[in-house]
Amino acid sequence: MDSQQESPSKTVLPAYDPSCYLCPSNTRAGGEIMPKYQNTFVFVNDFSAVKDEQPDYDIAEPSNEDISSLLLKAKGVKGRCYVITFNPAHNLTLADLPPASILPIIETWISLYAAHLPSTHPDYKAPTSDLGILPVKEQYSYLQIFENKGAAMGCSNPHPHGQAWCTSGIPDEPLTELKNMAAYKAEHGRALLKDYVDLELRKKERIVFENDTWVVLCAWWAIWPFEVMVIPKREVASIPQLHDTEKQGLAEAIAQVTKRYDNLFETSFPYSMGIHQAPLDATQEQLDASYLHLHFYPPLLRSSTVRKFLVGYELLAEPQRDITPEQAAIRLRKLSGEEISAVAVFNSVQNYSTLSLTRRVYANRPQEVTNVSSRTFGTWTLLSAIVRAYAAYNIGNAAVYDICLWSYLIAGFHFVTEWLVFGTAKFGSGLIGPLIVSSSSVVWMLTQRAFYTGASSLW
Repeated sequence: MDSQQESPSKTVLPAYDPSCYLCPSNTRAGGEIMPKYQNTFVFVNDFSAVKDEQPDYDIAEPSNEDISSLLLKAKGVKGRCYVITFNPAHNLTLADLPPASILPIIETWISLYAAHLPSTHPDYKAPTSDLGILPVKEQYSYLQIFENKGAAMGCSNPHPHGQAWCTSGIPDEPLTELKNMAAYKAEHGRALLKDYVDLELRKKERIVFENDTWVVLCAWWAIWPFEVMVIPKREVASIPQLHDTEKQGLAEAIAQVTKRYDNLFETSFPYSMGIHQAPLDATQEQLDASYLHLHFYPPLLRSSTVRKFLVGYELLAEPQRDITPEQAAIRLRKLSGEEISAVAVFNSVQNYSTLSLTRRVYANRPQEVTNVSSRTFGTWTLLSAIVRAYAAYNIGNAAVYDICLWSYLIAGFHFVTEWLVFGTAKFGSGLIGPLIVSSSSVVWMLTQRAFYTGASSLW
Protein backbone atom coordinates (compact mmCIF):
# COMPACT_ATOMS: atom_id res chain seq x y z
CA MET A 1 0.00 0.00 0.00
CA ASP A 2 1.27 3.48 -0.91
CA SER A 3 -0.34 6.73 0.15
CA GLN A 4 0.13 10.45 -0.28
CA GLN A 5 -0.60 13.43 1.95
CA GLU A 6 -3.17 15.78 0.40
CA SER A 7 -4.68 19.06 1.52
CA PRO A 8 -8.21 18.62 2.93
CA SER A 9 -10.93 20.10 0.75
CA LYS A 10 -12.34 22.98 2.79
CA THR A 11 -12.59 25.68 0.13
CA VAL A 12 -15.49 28.06 0.64
CA LEU A 13 -17.30 28.65 -2.65
CA PRO A 14 -19.91 31.26 -3.58
CA ALA A 15 -23.34 30.25 -4.88
CA TYR A 16 -22.44 32.08 -8.12
CA ASP A 17 -18.98 32.59 -9.59
CA PRO A 18 -18.75 35.13 -12.45
CA SER A 19 -15.57 33.45 -13.71
CA CYS A 20 -17.10 29.94 -13.84
CA TYR A 21 -18.02 28.80 -17.36
CA LEU A 22 -20.68 26.43 -15.96
CA CYS A 23 -22.65 29.01 -13.95
CA PRO A 24 -25.88 30.31 -15.58
CA SER A 25 -25.48 33.24 -18.03
CA ASN A 26 -21.66 32.92 -18.12
CA THR A 27 -19.55 32.48 -21.25
CA ARG A 28 -17.99 29.09 -21.95
CA ALA A 29 -14.51 28.54 -23.40
CA GLY A 30 -15.98 28.12 -26.88
CA GLY A 31 -17.83 31.44 -26.71
CA GLU A 32 -21.32 30.04 -26.09
CA ILE A 33 -23.45 31.61 -23.35
CA MET A 34 -24.83 29.30 -20.68
CA PRO A 35 -28.62 29.66 -20.33
CA LYS A 36 -30.34 30.56 -17.07
CA TYR A 37 -31.03 26.90 -16.32
CA GLN A 38 -32.95 25.87 -13.19
CA ASN A 39 -31.88 22.25 -12.65
CA THR A 40 -29.57 20.65 -15.21
CA PHE A 41 -28.14 21.60 -18.58
CA VAL A 42 -26.28 19.55 -21.20
CA PHE A 43 -23.81 20.68 -23.85
CA VAL A 44 -21.09 19.15 -26.00
CA ASN A 45 -17.69 19.59 -24.33
CA ASP A 46 -15.73 22.48 -25.83
CA PHE A 47 -12.62 20.26 -25.58
CA SER A 48 -14.04 16.86 -26.51
CA ALA A 49 -11.77 13.82 -26.37
CA VAL A 50 -13.80 12.12 -29.14
CA LYS A 51 -15.82 13.81 -31.87
CA ASP A 52 -18.57 13.01 -34.35
CA GLU A 53 -16.29 13.85 -37.25
CA GLN A 54 -12.63 12.91 -37.17
CA PRO A 55 -10.29 11.07 -39.56
CA ASP A 56 -10.42 7.30 -39.70
CA TYR A 57 -7.42 5.43 -38.32
CA ASP A 58 -5.32 3.95 -41.13
CA ILE A 59 -4.57 0.26 -40.62
CA ALA A 60 -1.63 -1.23 -42.48
CA GLU A 61 -2.23 -4.35 -44.57
CA PRO A 62 -0.43 -7.46 -43.21
CA SER A 63 2.69 -8.54 -45.05
CA ASN A 64 5.57 -11.00 -44.63
CA GLU A 65 8.10 -8.19 -44.50
CA ASP A 66 6.34 -6.12 -41.83
CA ILE A 67 4.72 -7.73 -38.78
CA SER A 68 3.39 -4.42 -37.42
CA SER A 69 -0.18 -5.39 -38.21
CA LEU A 70 0.19 -8.54 -36.10
CA LEU A 71 1.57 -6.79 -33.03
CA LEU A 72 0.42 -3.19 -33.23
CA LYS A 73 -3.35 -3.11 -33.48
CA ALA A 74 -5.55 -0.05 -33.14
CA LYS A 75 -9.01 1.07 -34.12
CA GLY A 76 -10.35 4.56 -34.60
CA VAL A 77 -13.17 5.77 -32.34
CA LYS A 78 -15.78 8.40 -33.03
CA GLY A 79 -18.21 9.82 -30.56
CA ARG A 80 -19.49 12.76 -28.60
CA CYS A 81 -18.56 14.13 -25.17
CA TYR A 82 -21.28 15.86 -23.17
CA VAL A 83 -20.97 17.97 -20.03
CA ILE A 84 -23.92 17.77 -17.61
CA THR A 85 -24.34 20.54 -15.04
CA PHE A 86 -26.09 19.14 -11.97
CA ASN A 87 -27.34 22.38 -10.44
CA PRO A 88 -27.08 26.13 -11.10
CA ALA A 89 -25.56 26.73 -7.64
CA HIS A 90 -21.77 26.80 -7.87
CA ASN A 91 -21.21 25.69 -4.26
CA LEU A 92 -23.44 22.59 -4.02
CA THR A 93 -22.23 19.05 -4.61
CA LEU A 94 -24.41 15.93 -4.79
CA ALA A 95 -23.81 15.54 -1.04
CA ASP A 96 -25.45 18.92 -0.46
CA LEU A 97 -28.52 18.19 -2.57
CA PRO A 98 -31.69 16.51 -1.27
CA PRO A 99 -33.00 13.52 -3.26
CA ALA A 100 -35.63 15.78 -4.87
CA SER A 101 -32.83 17.86 -6.43
CA ILE A 102 -30.90 14.76 -7.56
CA LEU A 103 -33.96 13.40 -9.37
CA PRO A 104 -33.66 15.92 -12.29
CA ILE A 105 -30.06 14.73 -12.77
CA ILE A 106 -31.27 11.14 -13.09
CA GLU A 107 -33.97 12.24 -15.54
CA THR A 108 -31.25 13.99 -17.59
CA TRP A 109 -29.16 10.80 -17.66
CA ILE A 110 -32.25 8.94 -18.89
CA SER A 111 -32.92 11.53 -21.60
CA LEU A 112 -29.31 11.34 -22.80
CA TYR A 113 -29.34 7.56 -22.98
CA ALA A 114 -32.77 7.40 -24.65
CA ALA A 115 -31.80 10.01 -27.26
CA HIS A 116 -28.81 7.91 -28.38
CA LEU A 117 -30.65 4.60 -28.71
CA PRO A 118 -31.58 3.32 -32.19
CA SER A 119 -34.78 5.04 -33.32
CA THR A 120 -36.50 1.63 -33.47
CA HIS A 121 -35.75 0.88 -29.80
CA PRO A 122 -38.86 0.96 -27.54
CA ASP A 123 -37.08 3.28 -25.07
CA TYR A 124 -35.90 5.74 -27.75
CA LYS A 125 -36.93 9.37 -27.29
CA ALA A 126 -35.93 12.16 -29.63
CA PRO A 127 -33.49 14.69 -28.08
CA THR A 128 -34.96 17.89 -26.67
CA SER A 129 -33.25 21.15 -27.57
CA ASP A 130 -34.22 22.83 -24.29
CA LEU A 131 -32.06 20.34 -22.35
CA GLY A 132 -29.09 20.83 -24.70
CA ILE A 133 -28.96 17.32 -26.24
CA LEU A 134 -28.09 17.46 -29.97
CA PRO A 135 -29.61 15.24 -32.69
CA VAL A 136 -27.63 12.05 -33.28
CA LYS A 137 -25.59 11.89 -36.49
CA GLU A 138 -24.81 8.17 -36.37
CA GLN A 139 -25.50 5.23 -34.10
CA TYR A 140 -22.98 4.81 -31.30
CA SER A 141 -22.38 1.69 -29.23
CA TYR A 142 -21.98 2.93 -25.67
CA LEU A 143 -22.81 5.85 -23.39
CA GLN A 144 -20.48 6.16 -20.39
CA ILE A 145 -21.98 8.51 -17.78
CA PHE A 146 -19.59 9.57 -15.02
CA GLU A 147 -18.59 12.24 -12.51
CA ASN A 148 -15.15 13.22 -11.24
CA LYS A 149 -15.47 15.09 -7.95
CA GLY A 150 -12.57 16.99 -6.43
CA ALA A 151 -9.13 18.12 -7.54
CA ALA A 152 -7.70 14.79 -6.34
CA MET A 153 -9.67 13.13 -9.15
CA GLY A 154 -8.58 15.66 -11.78
CA CYS A 155 -11.69 17.83 -11.66
CA SER A 156 -10.64 21.34 -12.71
CA ASN A 157 -13.97 23.08 -12.01
CA PRO A 158 -15.77 22.68 -8.63
CA HIS A 159 -19.17 23.58 -10.10
CA PRO A 160 -21.30 20.40 -9.71
CA HIS A 161 -21.19 18.58 -13.02
CA GLY A 162 -20.61 15.24 -14.69
CA GLN A 163 -19.91 13.98 -18.18
CA ALA A 164 -21.28 11.48 -20.69
CA TRP A 165 -19.19 10.09 -23.53
CA CYS A 166 -20.83 8.35 -26.49
CA THR A 167 -18.40 6.12 -28.38
CA SER A 168 -18.51 3.93 -31.46
CA GLY A 169 -17.11 1.00 -29.48
CA ILE A 170 -17.74 -0.45 -26.01
CA PRO A 171 -14.95 0.62 -23.57
CA ASP A 172 -12.81 -2.07 -21.93
CA GLU A 173 -14.22 -1.97 -18.37
CA PRO A 174 -17.94 -2.31 -19.20
CA LEU A 175 -17.07 -4.78 -21.98
CA THR A 176 -15.20 -7.03 -19.54
CA GLU A 177 -18.12 -6.87 -17.10
CA LEU A 178 -20.56 -7.63 -19.90
CA LYS A 179 -18.60 -10.69 -21.08
CA ASN A 180 -18.43 -12.07 -17.53
CA MET A 181 -22.15 -11.46 -16.93
CA ALA A 182 -23.02 -13.10 -20.26
CA ALA A 183 -20.87 -16.16 -19.43
CA TYR A 184 -22.49 -16.48 -15.98
CA LYS A 185 -25.98 -16.25 -17.43
CA ALA A 186 -25.18 -18.79 -20.14
CA GLU A 187 -23.94 -21.24 -17.49
CA HIS A 188 -26.46 -20.66 -14.71
CA GLY A 189 -29.49 -19.15 -16.44
CA ARG A 190 -29.57 -16.24 -13.97
CA ALA A 191 -28.17 -12.70 -13.80
CA LEU A 192 -24.80 -12.51 -12.03
CA LEU A 193 -25.52 -9.24 -10.23
CA LYS A 194 -29.04 -10.32 -9.30
CA ASP A 195 -27.61 -13.40 -7.59
CA TYR A 196 -24.96 -11.24 -5.93
CA VAL A 197 -27.47 -8.65 -4.64
CA ASP A 198 -29.66 -11.41 -3.21
CA LEU A 199 -26.59 -12.95 -1.53
CA GLU A 200 -25.58 -9.63 0.05
CA LEU A 201 -29.15 -8.99 1.25
CA ARG A 202 -29.09 -12.34 3.03
CA LYS A 203 -25.66 -11.89 4.62
CA LYS A 204 -26.07 -8.19 5.60
CA GLU A 205 -22.27 -7.94 6.07
CA ARG A 206 -21.26 -5.41 3.42
CA ILE A 207 -24.44 -3.34 3.00
CA VAL A 208 -24.08 0.38 3.69
CA PHE A 209 -27.65 1.46 2.89
CA GLU A 210 -30.76 0.06 1.29
CA ASN A 211 -34.27 1.19 0.49
CA ASP A 212 -37.15 -0.58 -1.21
CA THR A 213 -35.51 -0.54 -4.65
CA TRP A 214 -31.72 -0.10 -4.31
CA VAL A 215 -28.75 -1.45 -2.33
CA VAL A 216 -25.50 0.39 -1.56
CA LEU A 217 -22.72 -2.02 -0.66
CA CYS A 218 -18.96 -2.41 -0.38
CA ALA A 219 -18.39 -5.16 -2.93
CA TRP A 220 -16.56 -8.34 -1.99
CA TRP A 221 -13.96 -7.60 -4.70
CA ALA A 222 -13.61 -3.85 -4.04
CA ILE A 223 -10.10 -2.37 -4.40
CA TRP A 224 -10.40 1.20 -3.10
CA PRO A 225 -10.76 1.59 0.70
CA PHE A 226 -14.33 2.95 0.67
CA GLU A 227 -15.42 1.85 -2.80
CA VAL A 228 -19.14 1.15 -3.12
CA MET A 229 -21.59 -0.15 -5.71
CA VAL A 230 -25.17 1.05 -6.06
CA ILE A 231 -27.32 -1.77 -7.46
CA PRO A 232 -31.08 -2.06 -8.09
CA LYS A 233 -32.88 -4.94 -6.40
CA ARG A 234 -34.82 -5.60 -9.60
CA GLU A 235 -33.04 -6.85 -12.73
CA VAL A 236 -32.81 -3.74 -14.95
CA ALA A 237 -30.65 -3.42 -18.07
CA SER A 238 -30.53 0.39 -18.43
CA ILE A 239 -31.80 3.57 -16.79
CA PRO A 240 -34.81 4.23 -19.09
CA GLN A 241 -36.32 1.01 -17.70
CA LEU A 242 -36.49 2.38 -14.15
CA HIS A 243 -39.94 2.92 -12.64
CA ASP A 244 -40.72 6.19 -10.88
CA THR A 245 -40.21 4.61 -7.44
CA GLU A 246 -36.83 3.26 -8.59
CA LYS A 247 -35.76 6.70 -9.81
CA GLN A 248 -36.68 8.16 -6.42
CA GLY A 249 -34.89 5.30 -4.70
CA LEU A 250 -31.75 5.92 -6.77
CA ALA A 251 -31.82 9.63 -5.88
CA GLU A 252 -32.01 8.69 -2.21
CA ALA A 253 -29.19 6.16 -2.56
CA ILE A 254 -26.88 8.69 -4.25
CA ALA A 255 -27.68 11.27 -1.57
CA GLN A 256 -26.86 8.74 1.15
CA VAL A 257 -23.57 7.65 -0.43
CA THR A 258 -22.25 11.16 -0.99
CA LYS A 259 -23.39 12.45 2.42
CA ARG A 260 -21.74 9.53 4.20
CA TYR A 261 -18.55 10.08 2.19
CA ASP A 262 -18.41 13.75 3.24
CA ASN A 263 -19.11 12.84 6.87
CA LEU A 264 -16.47 10.10 6.96
CA PHE A 265 -13.48 12.46 7.15
CA GLU A 266 -15.45 15.71 7.44
CA THR A 267 -14.33 16.93 4.02
CA SER A 268 -15.73 17.33 0.53
CA PHE A 269 -14.96 13.71 -0.36
CA PRO A 270 -13.39 13.15 -3.82
CA TYR A 271 -14.42 10.23 -6.01
CA SER A 272 -15.03 9.02 -9.54
CA MET A 273 -18.54 7.71 -10.11
CA GLY A 274 -19.79 5.95 -13.22
CA ILE A 275 -22.86 4.12 -14.53
CA HIS A 276 -22.53 0.75 -16.26
CA GLN A 277 -25.53 -0.48 -18.23
CA ALA A 278 -26.55 -2.09 -21.52
CA PRO A 279 -24.81 -0.91 -24.72
CA LEU A 280 -26.86 1.44 -26.88
CA ASP A 281 -26.82 -1.01 -29.81
CA ALA A 282 -26.85 -4.13 -27.64
CA THR A 283 -27.42 -7.53 -29.18
CA GLN A 284 -30.13 -9.63 -27.57
CA GLU A 285 -27.47 -11.65 -25.74
CA GLN A 286 -25.85 -8.45 -24.39
CA LEU A 287 -29.22 -7.03 -23.39
CA ASP A 288 -30.17 -10.21 -21.51
CA ALA A 289 -26.86 -10.19 -19.64
CA SER A 290 -26.79 -6.46 -18.76
CA TYR A 291 -27.57 -5.26 -15.24
CA LEU A 292 -27.61 -1.55 -14.43
CA HIS A 293 -25.29 -0.46 -11.59
CA LEU A 294 -23.16 2.46 -10.38
CA HIS A 295 -19.54 2.42 -9.19
CA PHE A 296 -18.09 4.93 -6.71
CA TYR A 297 -14.27 4.91 -6.59
CA PRO A 298 -12.93 7.22 -3.83
CA PRO A 299 -9.15 7.60 -3.26
CA LEU A 300 -9.07 8.67 0.41
CA LEU A 301 -7.55 6.13 2.76
CA ARG A 302 -7.14 7.10 6.43
CA SER A 303 -8.17 10.75 6.59
CA SER A 304 -9.09 13.76 4.51
CA THR A 305 -5.40 14.30 3.74
CA VAL A 306 -4.18 10.77 2.98
CA ARG A 307 -5.05 9.11 -0.33
CA LYS A 308 -4.29 5.66 -1.69
CA PHE A 309 -2.26 4.98 -4.83
CA LEU A 310 -2.11 1.76 -6.82
CA VAL A 311 1.66 1.49 -7.36
CA GLY A 312 4.49 -0.97 -6.88
CA TYR A 313 3.21 -4.45 -6.06
CA GLU A 314 -0.40 -3.36 -6.50
CA LEU A 315 0.34 -2.07 -10.00
CA LEU A 316 2.65 -4.86 -11.09
CA ALA A 317 1.10 -7.87 -9.31
CA GLU A 318 -2.32 -7.41 -7.74
CA PRO A 319 -4.21 -4.81 -5.66
CA GLN A 320 -4.19 -5.09 -1.87
CA ARG A 321 -7.03 -4.15 0.48
CA ASP A 322 -6.07 -1.65 3.20
CA ILE A 323 -9.29 -2.44 5.07
CA THR A 324 -11.78 -5.20 4.36
CA PRO A 325 -15.08 -4.39 2.62
CA GLU A 326 -16.85 -5.45 5.82
CA GLN A 327 -14.87 -2.89 7.84
CA ALA A 328 -15.52 -0.18 5.26
CA ALA A 329 -19.24 -0.97 5.26
CA ILE A 330 -19.42 -0.72 9.06
CA ARG A 331 -17.76 2.69 9.06
CA LEU A 332 -19.97 4.05 6.28
CA ARG A 333 -23.11 2.46 7.72
CA LYS A 334 -22.62 4.30 11.02
CA LEU A 335 -22.73 7.63 9.21
CA SER A 336 -26.10 9.12 8.38
CA GLY A 337 -27.64 12.53 7.88
CA GLU A 338 -30.59 11.47 10.01
CA GLU A 339 -28.74 9.86 12.94
CA ILE A 340 -29.19 12.68 15.47
CA SER A 341 -32.68 13.31 14.12
CA ALA A 342 -33.53 9.65 14.78
CA VAL A 343 -32.26 9.98 18.35
CA ALA A 344 -34.52 13.01 18.82
CA VAL A 345 -37.51 11.00 17.57
CA PHE A 346 -36.71 8.26 20.10
CA ASN A 347 -36.49 10.84 22.88
CA SER A 348 -39.90 12.21 21.86
CA VAL A 349 -41.48 8.76 21.97
CA GLN A 350 -40.07 7.94 25.40
CA ASN A 351 -41.23 11.32 26.75
CA TYR A 352 -44.78 10.42 25.74
CA SER A 353 -44.63 6.85 27.03
CA THR A 354 -42.64 6.97 30.30
CA LEU A 355 -41.19 9.41 32.83
CA SER A 356 -38.24 7.25 33.90
CA LEU A 357 -35.72 8.35 31.26
CA THR A 358 -36.65 12.03 31.56
CA ARG A 359 -36.24 11.87 35.33
CA ARG A 360 -32.68 10.59 34.80
CA VAL A 361 -31.85 13.92 33.14
CA TYR A 362 -33.53 16.00 35.86
CA ALA A 363 -32.21 13.76 38.63
CA ASN A 364 -31.89 16.50 41.28
CA ARG A 365 -35.66 17.13 41.31
CA PRO A 366 -37.33 14.17 39.61
CA GLN A 367 -40.64 14.96 41.34
CA GLU A 368 -40.95 18.10 39.16
CA VAL A 369 -41.13 15.93 36.01
CA THR A 370 -44.85 15.47 35.38
CA ASN A 371 -46.81 13.85 32.59
CA VAL A 372 -47.64 17.27 31.12
CA SER A 373 -44.06 18.59 31.29
CA SER A 374 -42.74 15.35 29.81
CA ARG A 375 -45.16 15.47 26.87
CA THR A 376 -44.37 19.15 26.30
CA PHE A 377 -40.67 18.36 26.22
CA GLY A 378 -41.41 15.45 23.87
CA THR A 379 -43.29 17.75 21.49
CA TRP A 380 -40.38 20.21 21.43
CA THR A 381 -37.93 17.36 20.79
CA LEU A 382 -40.06 16.04 17.91
CA LEU A 383 -40.08 19.49 16.35
CA SER A 384 -36.27 19.56 16.65
CA ALA A 385 -36.09 16.15 14.96
CA ILE A 386 -38.10 17.41 11.99
CA VAL A 387 -35.92 20.52 11.67
CA ARG A 388 -32.71 18.45 11.80
CA ALA A 389 -33.94 15.87 9.29
CA TYR A 390 -34.95 18.65 6.87
CA ALA A 391 -31.57 20.37 7.36
CA ALA A 392 -29.71 17.13 6.61
CA TYR A 393 -31.21 17.11 3.10
CA ASN A 394 -30.96 20.90 2.58
CA ILE A 395 -27.59 21.55 4.17
CA GLY A 396 -26.61 24.13 1.55
CA ASN A 397 -29.58 26.35 2.43
CA ALA A 398 -28.23 28.95 4.88
CA ALA A 399 -31.62 29.72 6.47
CA VAL A 400 -32.42 26.04 7.10
CA TYR A 401 -28.86 25.45 8.32
CA ASP A 402 -29.18 28.31 10.83
CA ILE A 403 -32.55 27.11 12.14
CA CYS A 404 -31.01 23.69 12.78
CA LEU A 405 -28.03 25.33 14.49
CA TRP A 406 -30.37 27.33 16.73
CA SER A 407 -32.15 24.12 17.75
CA TYR A 408 -28.86 22.84 19.19
CA LEU A 409 -28.03 26.20 20.79
CA ILE A 410 -31.42 26.34 22.52
CA ALA A 411 -31.13 22.72 23.64
CA GLY A 412 -27.66 23.35 25.08
CA PHE A 413 -28.86 26.52 26.84
CA HIS A 414 -31.80 24.61 28.35
CA PHE A 415 -29.71 21.74 29.74
CA VAL A 416 -26.95 24.02 31.10
CA THR A 417 -29.39 26.35 32.87
CA GLU A 418 -31.41 23.47 34.33
CA TRP A 419 -28.12 22.13 35.70
CA LEU A 420 -26.34 25.28 36.86
CA VAL A 421 -29.14 27.83 37.37
CA PHE A 422 -32.36 26.05 38.30
CA GLY A 423 -30.72 22.98 39.82
CA THR A 424 -33.16 20.41 38.43
CA ALA A 425 -30.58 18.51 36.35
CA LYS A 426 -27.69 16.57 37.80
CA PHE A 427 -24.36 16.04 36.06
CA GLY A 428 -24.30 12.32 35.39
CA SER A 429 -25.25 9.66 32.86
CA GLY A 430 -28.63 11.26 32.16
CA LEU A 431 -27.24 14.72 31.38
CA ILE A 432 -23.90 13.90 29.71
CA GLY A 433 -25.51 12.63 26.48
CA PRO A 434 -27.65 15.73 25.76
CA LEU A 435 -24.72 18.03 26.66
CA ILE A 436 -22.30 16.22 24.32
CA VAL A 437 -24.78 16.13 21.41
CA SER A 438 -25.78 19.80 21.71
CA SER A 439 -22.28 21.22 22.32
CA SER A 440 -20.47 19.13 19.67
CA SER A 441 -23.20 19.85 17.12
CA VAL A 442 -22.99 23.60 17.78
CA VAL A 443 -19.20 23.62 17.44
CA TRP A 444 -19.25 21.52 14.26
CA MET A 445 -22.03 23.54 12.60
CA LEU A 446 -20.35 26.86 13.43
CA THR A 447 -16.98 25.75 12.03
CA GLN A 448 -18.50 24.19 8.90
CA ARG A 449 -21.17 26.80 8.17
CA ALA A 450 -19.22 28.78 5.56
CA PHE A 451 -18.16 25.56 3.81
CA TYR A 452 -21.70 24.22 3.38
CA THR A 453 -23.69 27.43 2.87
CA GLY A 454 -21.16 29.85 1.42
CA ALA A 455 -22.41 32.49 3.89
CA SER A 456 -19.68 34.45 5.66
CA SER A 457 -21.57 35.53 8.80
CA LEU A 458 -24.22 34.06 11.07
CA TRP A 459 -25.76 37.45 11.80
